[in-house]
Amino acid sequence: MNAQESPMGTNHRAGTAKGLNTPNLPWSRPTDIISAVKISDVYRALGGGELHHERGRAFWRDGQGFNVSLNDKRGVWHDFATGDGGGVLDLVQRARGTTKADALRWLADFAGVPLKDRAWSPQERARFAQERTVFERDLAEARDWRRAGMMLCEEALDLLKSALFDPTAGRVDTGELMDVERLLARLRSAGDAGLVDEYREWRTARPKITAAMIWAARRRGEIERRALERFIKELAFEVAA
Repeated sequence: MNAQESPMGTNHRAGTAKGLNTPNLPWSRPTDIISAVKISDVYRALGGGELHHERGRAFWRDGQGFNVSLNDKRGVWHDFATGDGGGVLDLVQRARGTTKADALRWLADFAGVPLKDRAWSPQERARFAQERTVFERDLAEARDWRRAGMMLCEEALDLLKSALFDPTAGRVDTGELMDVERLLARLRSAGDAGLVDEYREWRTARPKITAAMIWAARRRGEIERRALERFIKELAFEVAA
């Protein structure tokens, strides 16, 4: 996997984050929707692009510096150039120049969940439950796929960095090294919704490579699990003796 094949390299678009860890239906409370998304994913979907050390540009005012900090854990943002900031809804309002009600509707669409004041119909409940089942299945595969991608990135970084100190290795492409580091950062920080979207795109475009990555990650996980079990048994035997 190289920088051109970045699993997180495609642009995030509003309304494409169809998979999230959702609460029980019906899901119409604003707090449920807000708590289900990562503010960094929302920032990218609004057109903010990739972050640099949890900072991005204030694209809504054509800002050029990385003056906007985003904290996924707290779900807040702050523009150090203007002093503006707030939560997820405030970010959507500021970026889209809209009302809080419109921002909430956009956020619900981004999360892939209709915002309704009425109860869900049986057909809607069944469809949503089916979509949730499919998402949870794909999320398990996507996490294995990400694990394999991270392993490949880490191995590539080891080779590139060791070549920097090897006089026989020739000239090292520092641009490639930076691309791999950015890719690794994307894989580490991707939220569930964005991860599943990108995994599905990879699965469609590169089915054989994707399947091989999942198999490799699961095989390694099984080996690590067995090794841990043996270690625990040996440790227990030594303690008992």
